[in-house]
Amino acid sequence: MNTDNPYTQLQQAVMEELEVFLDARQAELLQMLERLGELRAAVIKRDEPTLTRLLEQVQQDAEERRRLDTAQRHIERQLAEAFGGLGGCVTLSALCACLDERHCAVVQQKQQQMLELVHRVRHEAEMTELMLRECARCNRLLLSAILGPNQQSVTCGPQGQGQWDVHRGLVSMKL
Repeated sequence: MNTDNPYTQLQQAVMEELEVFLDARQAELLQMLERLGELRAAVIKRDEPTLTRLLEQVQQDAEERRRLDTAQRHIERQLAEAFGGLGGCVTLSALCACLDERHCAVVQQKQQQMLELVHRVRHEAEMTELMLRECARCNRLLLSAILGPNQQSVTCGPQGQGQWDVHRGLVSMKL
């Protein structure tokens, strides 16, 4: 829109709703970053109560994400209705083509912030996944060392004697 033609009430209302929505999405991404940091710290510290709490929070976050997804579809429909030039695919970039300079600058700034946050979340998620994969690998190695090459544990016979000498250490201490 050009600056000579003021926005209609519908367009103004939709733009205000869009700004509130984008702020909510930004808060969601910041919360994801925080959760990933907490997850890594809890795994490193072997903090089971925190891991349990995080699992519960993730389930609650999923509900909020579904609510935001529904709100996004609603706002997209409203934007398409208010700004007829958007066509079928409503994006922030396409929306900027329909806005005046001031509103376009606000949308572009929010878009840039969102892109940076998404990049940070992806990076943190990748790093967390690598850490968890390494933990799983170490656990497999430890289990293999304890159980032996055949992946079988030692069992005791009817007299309570096993094949493993409990007085011998698991790790050789010879120098």
